Amino acid sequence: MPTPTRPAVEHHRRPRADVREEARVLARALRALTYSCAIGVAKPDHRAFEIAAESLGVTLADCLFIDDTEVNVLAAREVGMRAEVFRSAEQARDLTTA
Repeated sequence: MPTPTRPAVEHHRRPRADVREEARVLARALRALTYSCAIGVAKPDHRAFEIAAESLGVTLADCLFIDDTEVNVLAAREVGMRAEVFRSAEQARDLTTA
């Protein structure tokens, strides 16, 4: 019996494809991405935000943090970052171009 192969082009329902495209557009607008698996600490731990700012060589106040979880947004604000709860790609675009 032949082994099935993974298609070179994947089919996704429209909403999932839209989300992926929005993520690609937004990622191009960002100066840096910080992954908890790489830094060994996760949000909402304050150290996660501090490491992200340090990696850019900027102050916490110079950063914009966007997340879909309010507890993470509140933690970012506690350390002095400008932080907003993610609502839409349009909102995030407006925040990153303001």
